[in-house]
Amino acid sequence: MRYYMDNLKKLLFVFVLCMTAGCANQAMNSVIASWQKRQTSEVIAAWGKPTEELKVEGKLLLIWNTYDNKPALPGTKKLSSPGKGGYCVRLLQADRKGMIVDGTWDGNDCPGWFSGWKR
Repeated sequence: MRYYMDNLKKLLFVFVLCMTAGCANQAMNSVIASWQKRQTSEVIAAWGKPTEELKVEGKLLLIWNTYDNKPALPGTKKLSSPGKGGYCVRLLQADRKGMIVDGTWDGNDCPGWFSGWKR
């Protein structure tokens, strides 16, 4: 569990840093926002099984990773090396009732409008 918490902290730090640096684009922000107030079952039906599911302080974090435009298999911990391919990480947070309450993303290869990820 400590391994997941350490990685989660690093991932959230990267997301915050990325957002404050202005690297987020409107398309992916729109994709993430489109799932607000929807059930986790709906997003899983649309996006497939998450790469990781973490439970933290009563909340569920659903994480989908893609590397070089291909979905990572559930449980995959591989990180793309800078300059050696693209990656995209989508993270949605659900409350105790399974309702999406927040989300974010990071990556250098998130397709945005053309992903089919928007609800």
